[in-house]
Amino acid sequence: MYNVVASTMLFVTVGILRATGVLDDHIWYMTLHAGGVANVHGLFKLIPALILLPSANLFGKAAEKIVKDKPEDPEDMEIKANLRKLDMRLVNNPTMALGECNKLIDNMAQVALHNYQACIQQMNNFDMKRQERIAERENMLDTMADAANQYIVAVSPHVTLETDKRAQNYQLRALVCFERIGDLSVNITDYIANLNEAGKKFTPYAEKELEVAMEAVHTILDMGAKASRDNDPELAWDVEPLEEAIDELIESIQGRHMDRMTKGICDVFNGIQFQNIMLNLERISDQCSDLAVYLLGRHNPDIVGNEHKYLHDLHHSNDEKYLERFQTYYDKYFGKLDNIQAD
Repeated sequence: MYNVVASTMLFVTVGILRATGVLDDHIWYMTLHAGGVANVHGLFKLIPALILLPSANLFGKAAEKIVKDKPEDPEDMEIKANLRKLDMRLVNNPTMALGECNKLIDNMAQVALHNYQACIQQMNNFDMKRQERIAERENMLDTMADAANQYIVAVSPHVTLETDKRAQNYQLRALVCFERIGDLSVNITDYIANLNEAGKKFTPYAEKELEVAMEAVHTILDMGAKASRDNDPELAWDVEPLEEAIDELIESIQGRHMDRMTKGICDVFNGIQFQNIMLNLERISDQCSDLAVYLLGRHNPDIVGNEHKYLHDLHHSNDEKYLERFQTYYDKYFGKLDNIQAD
């Protein structure tokens, strides 16, 4: 726009000066050498710029009217910034490179958590725009997982320190966990969308039970994300008793729902959507359990490669701390289920 206005202004001005004799034949037909051409060209650039400088804001506003920019989401900006930090020139320094990769994985954790929170919102108030944003976040998670995986593999030949090897091993597993949590959240929203398209709703009993299950899974997901971000083995250890309580919670809710179906309180279509949502909630909880035990393995090499045995032994131990934490979570969420039943 500026170039068009400046050129038009110059053509009109030169035409007027020629017509009025200010640019007489002597000036008009004079020969210009290289220096003269450069001087005239410079004047043709400088003079319009000085004249039109006060109109700069008008050009800006006109451009914004014609090409309407969509403001970039801060979440998207943070993701792009973290992706740019995966600089291949850093791979010769594994500690620095893995540190940058860790920031991207922390970003993945937050995106996965945001998508799960959006699932809860969709359950309470379905919104098509929110559904689209959930799909966008899922694409971001896939992009981040691919970039992080390739970067960690590129760092591999330069890793020599044991601490870096453990960090690398954890990161490769953590990015898979967060990517899968994103997939499972999308699955849940798809089942909610099926209900919305069919114009159906769960029974009040089912809705309240889902709220309890979703709250418990939100707690464990938030716990796992924080443990990963802070590299906190104590918080990671606390994930497993909650995961075991969630398994029993979901099993109990599924039993209650089957009972409602057999009594004709809930139809088959709703029942299928409900069971699928519960299945995906349980899988998110399982991914958080995997994430936590991988983090524990980062601090205790004896766990690496023996994760299933570690969990089996923990579940069948008489560890007082573990049993106490399990009972606390069990009482909290089953107490809420009992209140629903009482109501």
